[in-house]
Amino acid sequence: MLDPARIGKTGCIPAATWKSSQRVDQLGVIAKPCGVLFVKRDGQAQLGTLFVQVSFSPTRFGGWRAWFRCPGASTA
Repeated sequence: MLDPARIGKTGCIPAATWKSSQRVDQLGVIAKPCGVLFVKRDGQAQLGTLFVQVSFSPTRFGGWRAWFRCPGASTA
């Protein structure tokens, strides 16, 4: 779902879809090199976005583990 090549080929942003009490809502998900961009329309059809950075830590036997960084956390 987060493969940028797939989005480039199809031109479609993958979206999680769910039905709320009176309408169907969607949350677009766009992979970026250093995080994930979430896109959603509000009740007035205005786009809202939230970018969540990803950081990596080494694993014990090689490789890397990805972590979502809290959007409100300081980077101190």
